[in-house]
Amino acid sequence: MAESSTFSRGWLHNQVGIRVSDLEKSLFFYEAVLGMQVLTRISSDTLSLVLLGYPEGGGPEKALSREGVLELSWSEHTQKSVTHGTQHPECGLLKLAFSVPDLAACISRLKEHGVKVLKEPGTSDGVGEVAQALGFEPPEKGRNKGIWEFIQGVAFAQDPDGYLLELIQY
Repeated sequence: MAESSTFSRGWLHNQVGIRVSDLEKSLFFYEAVLGMQVLTRISSDTLSLVLLGYPEGGGPEKALSREGVLELSWSEHTQKSVTHGTQHPECGLLKLAFSVPDLAACISRLKEHGVKVLKEPGTSDGVGEVAQALGFEPPEKGRNKGIWEFIQGVAFAQDPDGYLLELIQY
């Protein structure tokens, strides 16, 4: 174990990339609604990649050497309906998680922008859809009690392509 930790010293988990069906709609969502900023854009004839992050992590010059970067990927071959875990629980990507200082204000902002909120904190409304997306049994089955207790204080919403967003207050 010590050998691998020495080997990977200085490594960072830099980014997660998601395929989007409408780049401008997704950019609006992640910039205007969730407050991220574009770090860099890479475009060619058939593909556009946009890296986003929060301002505190550094500017464009740090896009590939910082943590918490989200890559939006659009190509002319992207289908109108992107495959995601909410509709296809067997999909590899479970969710994108965001830690926020004020969860109630975050939920309010999402609703102001017409974002689909699947589950609000402190409620069990919507846990069936969340359970399906995460690949868990719903709480009424009586299993996974610890997960459902944790999720009680968490909110879940969807981005413009239906990707599951977990929102956690810190």
